[in-house]
Amino acid sequence: MGTGVFMSPDCEIDDRGPVAIGDDVVLGPHVLIRAEPDRGVRIGPRAWLGEGARVEPGASIGQGAMICAGTVVQGEVPPHAVFEGNPPQVVWYLK
Repeated sequence: MGTGVFMSPDCEIDDRGPVAIGDDVVLGPHVLIRAEPDRGVRIGPRAWLGEGARVEPGASIGQGAMICAGTVVQGEVPPHAVFEGNPPQVVWYLK
């Protein structure tokens, strides 16, 4: 886990596999991060995960990306992307 990481109440990290969290990441309330022995999770520096977001095994979130509330991340999120919806998708990029 990087430096300056902020975890809101009721966050859960299921670390049965590798979990890498970069510097200055913000985890909103009720965020769930799941990893498996053969499928880890990577969250890049300065990423922000909104309330109730879920990160599934094998997911990778790029530097400075924003995961909106309630979004489930199952694959790769590009750096500086705003990711939301059901099914989730990139809706725009932060500068």
